[in-house]
Amino acid sequence: MQRWTTTLSKCLLFNFDRQLMAHFRSSSGRNNRSACLSQWRITLQDKRLEPSKDLNGHFPFVVPEGKAEWEARAKDLKRRIQVATGMWPMPERTPLNPVLHGKFTREGVTIEKVYFESIPGHYVTGLLFRPASGEGKYPGVLSPHGHGGRLHEYSEKQVREMITRGQERFEGSGRFPKIARCIQLARMGCVVFIYDMLGYADSVQISQQVAHRHVEP
Repeated sequence: MQRWTTTLSKCLLFNFDRQLMAHFRSSSGRNNRSACLSQWRITLQDKRLEPSKDLNGHFPFVVPEGKAEWEARAKDLKRRIQVATGMWPMPERTPLNPVLHGKFTREGVTIEKVYFESIPGHYVTGLLFRPASGEGKYPGVLSPHGHGGRLHEYSEKQVREMITRGQERFEGSGRFPKIARCIQLARMGCVVFIYDMLGYADSVQISQQVAHRHVEP
């Protein structure tokens, strides 16, 4: 990893150095060399050129002091996620063509199966939980299920051991923690969507083997 990072740093510096020298040789560059040097100093502050972070480091969370600081942090995190997931700039929005079906009711909550097209021809699947009664707007919660999947189930023995350790209180909900979380949030007045990771539950277009394992092409 360190060798890869060093190589990346050299490539970034070499590429920018070539651009800088080409600009120096141009007429506009000769007339504005101070601006070029200023840009060079800014580029040297690129986080990618700093030593890599790993699990041996210490990175304490600095709590924002007020609303403005929280909003600035939220904006920064949103941009980072968009860049990391290839969503910046945002791609063209296409019709979702959502389908809700198989609705049934449990105490205080309704549950529906859902699928929609995140991009044309590719479907996101999951379950939608809503309060069984009431009107108006509700808070929305996206509930990722983690590698256990939304069908994650503990055995009776495992749940009883967790209750003994104080990790769970009830055997019924403890056996199906992902679903129990969604039901509880819906009973509290939230609309909750638990979506399937690729290869899990109803998401079968790309297999779990291809999406999460090393396979031969």
